[in-house]
Amino acid sequence: MKVPRLWPCLLLLCAAVSATGRDAVIFSADAKAMRAAAEQGPDHFLTAARMNGWSAPTILSRWRAEKLAAPARRSAAQAARDLGGTLARQLAGLAPNIHALPPGEELRRTAATLCGLAEWCATTEGYGNALLAQRALDLAAVGVARLAADETFPLEQILPLAARLRQPLADAAARRRILNTEADAELFAVATQAGLEQTWAAGARDDAPEPLRAHRKFFTDERPGRGESVTLAVTWERKWHERIVDGLDLRSVALAVALVEFRRTLGKFPHPATAAASAPSAATAGPAAGLQLVTSERAPSTGQRAFQQAWQRSAAAASSGRTADGLRLPDAAWEAFDAVAQGAFIDQDTRSEKFGPGVR
Repeated sequence: MKVPRLWPCLLLLCAAVSATGRDAVIFSADAKAMRAAAEQGPDHFLTAARMNGWSAPTILSRWRAEKLAAPARRSAAQAARDLGGTLARQLAGLAPNIHALPPGEELRRTAATLCGLAEWCATTEGYGNALLAQRALDLAAVGVARLAADETFPLEQILPLAARLRQPLADAAARRRILNTEADAELFAVATQAGLEQTWAAGARDDAPEPLRAHRKFFTDERPGRGESVTLAVTWERKWHERIVDGLDLRSVALAVALVEFRRTLGKFPHPATAAASAPSAATAGPAAGLQLVTSERAPSTGQRAFQQAWQRSAAAASSGRTADGLRLPDAAWEAFDAVAQGAFIDQDTRSEKFGPGVR
């Protein structure tokens, strides 16, 4: 008479096994085809993904993938990581084009492809998914800013791109789930930026409290050494969870969106005769020319003042409008416009390669 009672337990067990192996089963069938398509570039890959209905796999960190117990899941996790590594290398190869293409339809299509790849990656919450989405959006923002700065390129073709410059996995709640998945434990309890940072700091201490102490290896990253490259393609195999903790918002996105909004609101950019003469040159402005915060210690340039005054004079503009980084919108728009004019609006990985880690 007790035998029937086993059925609910068996059904639950089967469901648990099914859920545990779901990613492995779904992804293993398409792994080779997906990687082959990725090796032909993001545009080809996205076309193939849409035609075949491919879903983004959960891309774990190498550190986490190696800890999976089931061989089938380990194999699928590594296949997903191989796909992610291929996409990271393809994005690195695409960076020079996004900087060099003249404003036009090809640049618009490339930016749209990058937005599409970011969206595809971010449909699944994973460590590698978040980093790939961030990288693709960083490059897309360069294209959007360069298009927006050219008044001859139609604004109606830029607005849809600017609206796609968002990273769903940058949300603190999503990053909390990604970190807990990576740790294989509910270590991060508070889904706020402060909460994530506090837990990470506590877990990294020598006197970390329980239960964080039992997961000490999770709180120890493989950060690049002095002088090493910090590009995604190079650091793909490293354990670097603090990047997820710190946040995935992009300054390039904030500046590009501000530039588009400025042009949408005012219709055009102010071009004072002295702006070019007063703007810092690429040779004298330092390695991050055009991409530094405007601080109170530095007087606004003629160009920046022209952007501020044009914004203030516009009845349609909100004089207190601010970007996601907290900059006033006209200041951010000028910063982006000036950087594009100097050829200094570049993605973070390229900037790190040229000028070293930490330069914004």
